[in-house]
Amino acid sequence: METYYSSIFNEVFGPVMVGTSSSHTAGPYRIGAMARMLLKDPVKKGRISFDPNSSYASYYKLQWSDRGFVAGLLGLAIDSEDMTDSLKIAEEKGVAIDFVIEEKDNKEPNYAYLDLESENGFKLKLGTTSIGGGAIEIIEIDGYPICIRGDFNTLFLYVNDKVDEVKKSAEQIIGGQCTVKELKKDAGCLLCIETREFLKEDKRAALEQIENVVKVRYTEHVLPVLSQFVYEGIPFSRYWLGRCLLMGRGIICNDYGDNNYDCQYGKPEIIYSDLIISLFFLHIFDALP
Repeated sequence: METYYSSIFNEVFGPVMVGTSSSHTAGPYRIGAMARMLLKDPVKKGRISFDPNSSYASYYKLQWSDRGFVAGLLGLAIDSEDMTDSLKIAEEKGVAIDFVIEEKDNKEPNYAYLDLESENGFKLKLGTTSIGGGAIEIIEIDGYPICIRGDFNTLFLYVNDKVDEVKKSAEQIIGGQCTVKELKKDAGCLLCIETREFLKEDKRAALEQIENVVKVRYTEHVLPVLSQFVYEGIPFSRYWLGRCLLMGRGIICNDYGDNNYDCQYGKPEIIYSDLIISLFFLHIFDALP
């Protein structure tokens, strides 16, 4: 099983947004934003469908899911007035996005299936779900089962042969730390590569030139903070409650109790997470008799 490290900025703080719901407006927006980057060219038309028993089917207009999807697909800012007018802007641009309610095999309440086509005829199919608080998952791309959350920059390489050689060449081009997942379907193979590196056009062009790579898709992260592959010295992993209390009292030390525990930090969000939790527990314990 994969280890997934949560972030207070990604999973706890709600998104800055125009709209009514983080899960039904911001989630669709982030899904649309990822779809726009994966499609590469501006979207020309699309079909977004939900199961009749899904929450989208009942509330996609009332909670602005339709506006969220369209705003993300058009690249509009989620905290701007354009977000409110995204359906009108799409119509003015000649972009046709249809919302359809039909039976789905996937019965998750916030499951949406996107079938998109760009101005130059490129196509993309995505199975997606919004899991609350603006967090999302892409669980299918072009028929391949995947699971990405928008917390890494993600590259998809469609490969027809010599997968190991392609994987090695891709890792050399990317240059930084990455994880690679190999997915197979019929005679094809998909490499899903997550990285903290931002892949500029020259690197994406080099990836497209790798022998046996037939297509490349790329999306940057859409959650506020890039995740880490490994967190060293997470403050909650040992004696975190006592340490949080010490921090909340303004006591910063390198020796807690009988255990020498290094209280050094390296990541701003970890520091902030520690302080928030320390204040939470301080309020609880100060209220106790």
